[in-house]
Amino acid sequence: MPARIFNHDVKKLSYSVNAKKYFYADGRVTVPTSRNRWYKIWLIANRCRLVVNDEAIVCERPVVFFANPFASYAYDSLDGDRSGFWCVFTQDFLAANDPSGRLRAYPELARGSSMLLFPEPKQLAVVSMLFSQLTAEVNARFAFSNEMVFNYIQLLLFEGMKGAMPSARTAPPDAKARITREFLQLLQDQFSPRPMRLRKPLDFARSLSIHVNHLNATVRNTTGQTTSQHIAAAKLAEAKALLRHSEMSIGDIGESLGFDYPNHFNRFFKLNTGLTPLAYRTKANL
Repeated sequence: MPARIFNHDVKKLSYSVNAKKYFYADGRVTVPTSRNRWYKIWLIANRCRLVVNDEAIVCERPVVFFANPFASYAYDSLDGDRSGFWCVFTQDFLAANDPSGRLRAYPELARGSSMLLFPEPKQLAVVSMLFSQLTAEVNARFAFSNEMVFNYIQLLLFEGMKGAMPSARTAPPDAKARITREFLQLLQDQFSPRPMRLRKPLDFARSLSIHVNHLNATVRNTTGQTTSQHIAAAKLAEAKALLRHSEMSIGDIGESLGFDYPNHFNRFFKLNTGLTPLAYRTKANL
């Protein structure tokens, strides 16, 4: 029996955080490629196929999927029975509970990125327990439920980091690593809300209260790429995602990314992809 098409449009949901345990025995389901402004932590207990930022991964055992704002993904269940947990939360929820921005430095929360964790049985039991407690708190009427929900989300993120990082302690980041991390985080933040406030290396240097030459040298030493290359790559990734997953006009997309004239955006996009924005959007929607 062919899989049913299921559109999970969380963009239209009104809450800032939610979590749920689910079980369905109604056959295979396909969720088409989608992209939204929610963070999502999803424990998938059944076999499935995920397509994350155009990369296909077949999951033959339970997986925890950390989906971040602006990352695109699709899902195909490979079993008739589907079960697991999911949690979604907005950037506003994250900002309200993490005003320092510390959590946004976590790899699972990097803008547009995603991560898969295949937990071993002991870790799977811990993750399932955390999800159960998180789900209970989301539906509780307790004065500090919001804080408890946030804490459980942090613990799930920590579990994700355990699976992605070696157990040995790493040295604390030096000044160059800190400046680079702050630059990359500031770059990520430029795309929401739009339009871009910081557009050039000098803008970022001023925001970070350092000289632009020091910023350029630090970022290049740490990453092997210049600040201008990072800015251009982030703009290109955002442009591709908006062309594929939004209904914004091409002119509005260019303006939101800091291009003063449509022809400047067209030239930038074609130089980096070989296609005009219109041709890319048409090809992506075939």
